[in-house]
Amino acid sequence: VRGESLAEILDGVGGWAADHPDAEWIYGAGFDLSLVDDGIFEAEWLDDVVPGRPVVLRGTDYHTRWCNTEALRRSGITMRTPDPHDGEIVRRLDGSPVGTLREWGATGPVFAAMPSPSPSAILRLEAGASGTAPRVTAPPRR
Repeated sequence: VRGESLAEILDGVGGWAADHPDAEWIYGAGFDLSLVDDGIFEAEWLDDVVPGRPVVLRGTDYHTRWCNTEALRRSGITMRTPDPHDGEIVRRLDGSPVGTLREWGATGPVFAAMPSPSPSAILRLEAGASGTAPRVTAPPRR
């Protein structure tokens, strides 16, 4: 997820979601926490560009996740969810989660709810990251 502004990030996420309508979850990485005050990103901003499907984005600090309402719901994170001892669920004054999660204690339920990628999806991701098709090797059969 790259962008010089919040609008560029949201446009990119919305565009990717539109191009991949069969993706059950949308996961991205690399948004700059300094784009908004205190690095607090609202779930509703993602809801506006991807309604009804869970979206989870990792910040450049590797400790923060920005989730939309559907991702929070599927992860069981609500206003009644206790604060983890090793993380932070950023909340509104009424106790409801904003959409910003910090550290593993808060992000663990999100990862637990996300489906594992298929082997073919992992190969596609590796090919995209390296710019070449990955090679799968195995010892010769005897």
